Amino acid sequence: MNQPITLVVLVVVIAVVVIGAVAAAARARRQRDQAWADTALQLGFSSRPAPELLDRYGSLPFFQKGHSRKVEALFHGTPWGPEVWLGDYRWITGSGKSQHIHRVTFCLVGDPRLALPRFELAPEHPFVDKVATLFGLGDVDFDEDPEFSRAFRLTGADPAALRETFTATVRTQLLHRPERLAHLEGVGQALLLHPGRRIAPPTAHELLRQAQEIHAIFAG
Repeated sequence: MNQPITLVVLVVVIAVVVIGAVAAAARARRQRDQAWADTALQLGFSSRPAPELLDRYGSLPFFQKGHSRKVEALFHGTPWGPEVWLGDYRWITGSGKSQHIHRVTFCLVGDPRLALPRFELAPEHPFVDKVATLFGLGDVDFDEDPEFSRAFRLTGADPAALRETFTATVRTQLLHRPERLAHLEGVGQALLLHPGRRIAPPTAHELLRQAQEIHAIFAG
């Protein structure tokens, strides 16, 4: 008699834990949605559907990572002139027990004045660099600017175009920014910045400020 009762109790406990976890996740989602809505209102941004963004800028490397991709929050505005998209994006890498869910806040600037080659720029990371090199994904280094080359990993399909875009002036301004540069990528009229993680929506103005400053570096 004791064994069946123990099994029932165990099943009930597991069910309660699962239901509680689902409820907590749903509550956190609602709270974040509300925080984004409040922040967007303060910034003068409006909610937009995901296809509107992805139809125009889906070719950016950021939107092509992993699988099960989803825009979880998306807002649009023109705080300093060009259009700006701000929100949360999710993708999954791996499967089964090795599956990992990535959730990242991003800021994208779309400006017709930009004519950027396809590129990704991120802080140098020894392990990532070794793995990338094994797969033939070497970065673009500047012999005349070893400090920049040590600080950042710059990749893209057209090294000549990257060298033309990342002039000495651009490299100097990126290198000597007051805060550590997050991940940056671009193609055509689009420039996207993200910190590699989700941020609290009320702090989105800081990401916007960084995006505005970096946009100014490339727009001239």
